[in-house]
This record gives sequence, structure tokens and C-alpha cells, in this order.
Amino acid sequence: AFLARALAHQREGSPSMAHFVRSFLADEEELKREMDSGMGEVRVMTVHGSKGLEAPIVFLPDTTQFPTKSGPIIKLENGYAIPTSSKHMPAILTPFKEAMKAKREQEYLRLLYVALTRAESRLVLCGYKHGRGTGSVSKKSWYEDMTQAFKALETSPLETPFGAGQTFGLGAEPYEAVDAATAKPSMVLPSWINNPAKRPPTPRRHVTPSHLLAVSSQNDMPVRSPLTQTTETRFMRGNLIHKLLEILPEFPDEKRGKIAEQILSGYKALKPEEKSDITEEVFAVLNNPEFAEIFALGSRAEISLAGTAKTLPEDLYLNAQIDRISVTDSKVFIIDYKSNRPPPKTQDGVADIYWGQMAAYRELAREIYLNRDIVCALLWTDGPRLMILDDDRLDAALTQIAALPT
Repeated sequence: AFLARALAHQREGSPSMAHFVRSFLADEEELKREMDSGMGEVRVMTVHGSKGLEAPIVFLPDTTQFPTKSGPIIKLENGYAIPTSSKHMPAILTPFKEAMKAKREQEYLRLLYVALTRAESRLVLCGYKHGRGTGSVSKKSWYEDMTQAFKALETSPLETPFGAGQTFGLGAEPYEAVDAATAKPSMVLPSWINNPAKRPPTPRRHVTPSHLLAVSSQNDMPVRSPLTQTTETRFMRGNLIHKLLEILPEFPDEKRGKIAEQILSGYKALKPEEKSDITEEVFAVLNNPEFAEIFALGSRAEISLAGTAKTLPEDLYLNAQIDRISVTDSKVFIIDYKSNRPPPKTQDGVADIYWGQMAAYRELAREIYLNRDIVCALLWTDGPRLMILDDDRLDAALTQIAALPT
């Protein structure tokens, strides 16, 4: 809800952190969780968050550890004490520390009561053995307390995919009572489920795609993506073009002009003719019928992608921010806006840094959209002109990325 509100603030006017915080503090609306009605879904929550709610079936999956760690602060009758260490703690503080420990244990058991009483029909108590080797269950943990309680109850053995268990009450319907003709085969867990996950190659290189094939500062460096420069005046034009192309497609055509004017009005450093120039360039893109597929219903702006791909170096982890993605039944268009002036007329003039950036975008997208063609394009806003990038050249950029030193 908070994220939705922040995004709405960004879309509906000239965004400002101070203005957002002020409006948020002045608002008296309350956010309430309406989670007591059946919604046909699995709800994952803390015990604190579940207070007052019920569900037909409740799982307690984390019951085997006791929260033994506590801070160094000891509460006294009229203040607090912070001993240098437990070993050198004055004896006079021992009763206070024990009282805090007892209160903590009491609160731990109170939360157990809250957790146990959330279930309407069935309560499943489980947990994993923590620590090295075969693992263990902490003393005074919920699992230990409930195991002791079960010893005083009339329980029945219960087989689970993870081993033998116990059930109290009616429990689940016995397997023998199920009609064999209609019974579904038992789920067989894969062999890897009990094995620790493999650690990723270390150290990992965390790189943004726009920096993969960055050239030396002595060479003719192309204009960097405006998204990486938010404070320098010389990048303000590119920043605003990106921003307007992100926000305006979400609104009806008849409202876009007024919204663009409102956003640009917040930038006092811009001259009227500069604002007019930016507006003209943005609407030349939005109103161009050749770009209709890019801004079609369902297309999305500022998409974050993070991860690796089979065709990229194993130790490379990318954090990408794609200007716009448009997904059709057979294709995925990946668009990156470039506001360079003048833009190159052919693909020969496209800088290596852009080829590396778009090649990385393509490989990340291929991991997601397995059965669609990935089309990469640069949208030069000065013109405007859409440049579909050649796959062979993107493959060549991929070869350059693979040859980068680790």
C-alpha cells in the first residue's frame, strides 16, 4: 500500500520527497487488514500479525529455536545498566537480568498460546533441526514444550513425507479408507530437497549492463544513460525525457499535455524554450504511429531485472533497469531511450557500451520469455527514430562480454 501511494505521487504531479512526506503525515487515513474472510489463498504471517485471525488449517513451521540472544541493556527499577560483559557483570545486577529473562520466556509462551489458538480445524506443528551435522532442537523451544505436552495425550502415529509424526484428535483420514480408484498418487519428494543449496561462484561481479563495455575516459565516451545522472544540469534534459516517456503513456491522450506541463513546471532551472523543446521531443515519440506497438496496452516502463544467464559469464550478476518492455504473443520488445544529439544515422555509429548493454538485456529476457523472440531496439528521441539492433552484432557484443577479465 505504501509503494502504491509513492508511485501514485510520482505519476500525478511534480514529485518531491518533502511534499510526499508532508502529505503522508497530514493524512489521517488508516490502513486496515481485512484478512478474516476466506479468500482461497495461503497467508504467510508472523504470530504477532495473526492475532485475532483464524484459519481452517494453521502450520507452525519454525518452532525449534529458542530466542536466547538479548541485548546488553539490563532494566533496573529506576533506569538501565549496560555491563561491559557477562563475565564481569556485578552480582547486584543478576536478579534484574534473571527477571528480564523470565519475562522474555513468559512472552515467548504467550506467543505460543496465540499461535496455537489460530486454528479452527487442524493445527500442524513442525520445524527443522538447526545447527551443524544432524541438527538439534533447542531446549525450552516451542517444539520441545509441545513434545512434552503430547506425551500426556492419547496420540496416534502419523507417517509424513519427512518421517514419522504424531497426531492428536481425529487427525487426517487414514490412507486405507481412501478409494484406490480415485486416490491420487502420493507425492514423491525429489532427492535434492534434503541437500543444501549450492553456493554461487564467489566472488560475484555485480555490474549494471550499461557499464559492461564501458570505454576508457580518454576515448570519445557516449552520453551516459540519464538515469545514472540525476543531479547534473547537463543531464536534466535526458532525465526529463526519460521521466515523461515513463509516466505519460499511463494516461489518456487528452491528459498528457497538462501532466507534462505540471511536471516540467517544477524545474525552475529550465528556460521556457527548453521546456517546450523537451515537450515537443517527447510527444513526437508518443504520437508516432510507428511506435504504437511499443506503447501498447500492457507495455511497461522502468522494469528491473536482476540475475544471471546461461550465455553470460558464470560469476557475472547483472542489475538492469530497462526503459520499456512490450510483450506480444510472439515477441518481446526491449526498448532503451537515448537522447544523444545528434543520434547516429546507422548502427555503425552505435557505441560499444550500448551494444553491451542491450546484449545483456536480451540474455536476461531470454531466461524469462523462453518461447518468444527478443527484439532489442534503441529509440533515439531526437528525430525520433527507432533503431532495431542486429542480432549478429548483439552476439558479437556477447563475445566481448565473455572475454572481459574477471
